[in-house]
Amino acid sequence: MPIEPTTRRSVLAAAAWSAPVVVVATAAPAYAASATGTLTVSAGSTRYGDSISEPGLGYSGVMFNGFTLTPSADSAGPLTLTVTPTAGRVYSDGTEPDGWERTVVEDEVLVFVGGGPLTAGTPVSFGPGGSEGVYFDDDGSGAPFTLTFSAPGLTSVVVSYGPSRAPRARTAPGR
Repeated sequence: MPIEPTTRRSVLAAAAWSAPVVVVATAAPAYAASATGTLTVSAGSTRYGDSISEPGLGYSGVMFNGFTLTPSADSAGPLTLTVTPTAGRVYSDGTEPDGWERTVVEDEVLVFVGGGPLTAGTPVSFGPGGSEGVYFDDDGSGAPFTLTFSAPGLTSVVVSYGPSRAPRARTAPGR
């Protein structure tokens, strides 16, 4: 069975599906002009996979374990997490990490707000450490999630979690 030639598109597609976590710092438009610091992510052993809250039902989620954000400068807060699926919907059963509150729950977006004033160099946890906590899943869509963390005066951080798929060989049409 012939394999299609390697193209930029196939290389980028393979890279996108083979890397389960991508961390990129981006400026949030609302705060970009006043950003004086950054947020640093430490993912701990947080992972994407079968949802531990509903095993065997075909739902995948982000299992948080030791996930922290550390501001490089003080901020009045709060720290906001916006969860957006790249396709399908995001589902939350009402569970949230200690110190965080769900403020928006829709099919296309989920928002958590946590903490008051943030102190430079002091980590803020999202979820437990030493065990896994799941706060949302993909409702069976298999779509990656984009997590955007932001706070006033700090540059936002975007983290993506999703399925890791090995590239598949494809055949040319009609063969």
